[in-house]
Amino acid sequence: IRILFRWYVLTYYVCGLRFVFQAWRIVNDSLRSDLCFLYPPYLIAIGCLHFASIVKNQDLSVWLGGLNICTEEIMEVTQILLDTYNLMKHYQPRAIQGICNKLKMFVKNKDHAAGNYRRSIGR
Repeated sequence: IRILFRWYVLTYYVCGLRFVFQAWRIVNDSLRSDLCFLYPPYLIAIGCLHFASIVKNQDLSVWLGGLNICTEEIMEVTQILLDTYNLMKHYQPRAIQGICNKLKMFVKNKDHAAGNYRRSIGR
């Protein structure tokens, strides 16, 4: 509860509403990564706040220092978020669609070949 109260005071009164919206967008985008399997929710939330502070040029060093949380883990979460954004930046849906079409053709050909094999052995 103490972390949530500090987060509310920090984001709304100190950093402003735009910071809150930016942090919320980062939280939503974090669901595209495997962070939820690797870290507890409070670390993901703090990592998203840290990432938002970098994007919005806010200094949260004093606030983060008062949380008594390992900064290495926060940096790891921030790095995974950065990697996720880099992956999203280079995402090409047409390339993925081409790969999916090749896989469909492969599965069709494999099923067709399996059907011919079954007919040839009399099954």
